[in-house]
Amino acid sequence: MLIPFGDGGDLNTSQNDNLLLGKVVRIDVSHDDFPADDLRDYAIPAGNTFEANPAAGLPEIYAKGLRNPFRASFDPVSGDLIIADVGGQRKEEINRLPLDDNSRNFGWPLVEGTLPLRGTQTPDLTLPVSEYDHGAGERQGESIIGGYVYRGPVEALQDSYIFGDFVNEFFWSVPVRDLVDGQVLSSDAYNILTDDFVPDVSDYNLVSSFGEDEQGNIYIASYFGGEIFRMEAE
Repeated sequence: MLIPFGDGGDLNTSQNDNLLLGKVVRIDVSHDDFPADDLRDYAIPAGNTFEANPAAGLPEIYAKGLRNPFRASFDPVSGDLIIADVGGQRKEEINRLPLDDNSRNFGWPLVEGTLPLRGTQTPDLTLPVSEYDHGAGERQGESIIGGYVYRGPVEALQDSYIFGDFVNEFFWSVPVRDLVDGQVLSSDAYNILTDDFVPDVSDYNLVSSFGEDEQGNIYIASYFGGEIFRMEAE
């Protein structure tokens, strides 16, 4: 099980290897390595960042450097975890976490996306696979909402990562093949879906989450009113 945690509103947590905040935690809930500890009813999988050297950091940690992951989902083909991380002041970002790399540091609060924030940057920071600026443009926003790689019946959306922005109520798609490690996809490449999937009734009223069913359909949740919309072809 992989669990992304936010930084708790403290700039000193995400790079602190003795705290779980701002990290991706990886645990095995089918076993218990801590029978005497009622708060740790799980096991530590082999291959976690500090699993072989717990003196260097908490053994639950698999990746670090997140601010506010909202939300994360697996690419069903590659198995990678795709994490949308909400920025602080300037950037919103998408990160990619393969399950064969336990060394990833996504950089917060040393960087926000590709924007340096604190002092000298270390070379081991992991670039986002995409980012967009804060603003009111059609490919800008204030608070990213992560979605899913589409595998449903709408042909035009096949193999695209669908995501949106809570504040500006835009949502977009990008071919998942374009979210490549070591490259930062420009927001100019985002396909704008907002006008193509207008609700038959009501309105989105702040996109707060995406969902997926067994057929691969994508659902959009509204923050105000609690309405849920399904993306369908006309």
